[in-house]
Amino acid sequence: MSHGGYPDKGPVRTGTAGRDAAPGPAEERSRQQALTSLSWRLAGGDPQAMDEFYDLTCDRSYGLASALLGRSEETEALLYGAYMDAWRTIRNTPPTPGMEMRWVLSLVLNRYRQRCTGPDRASSAIPVSGE
Repeated sequence: MSHGGYPDKGPVRTGTAGRDAAPGPAEERSRQQALTSLSWRLAGGDPQAMDEFYDLTCDRSYGLASALLGRSEETEALLYGAYMDAWRTIRNTPPTPGMEMRWVLSLVLNRYRQRCTGPDRASSAIPVSGE
């Protein structure tokens, strides 16, 4: 099945979320350069670029989503929605070069906020301090 031109890849892959060491500066620079290149390919509609982009970002996006929701089917659904948002919006509003990771994490947070404030989820929203 395909959504908006991007093929359905099945369950969310969690990448390297459980690794022990943080990447070094050179590895992080290389990752960032790859993300910038991939974002241009994504804007051109390249589905293979989406797979590669996901592989480079899924560890952090899954970490954020699981910190917000715990490890569950809801986490996977939230991530699926965030990456579908990325696929649909990148052609019209690509991330600023060098900010791709922040961009995808903001999509995860937006999906989480929608989940918490949706009409059927108002009671599950996290209260703001002072309420």
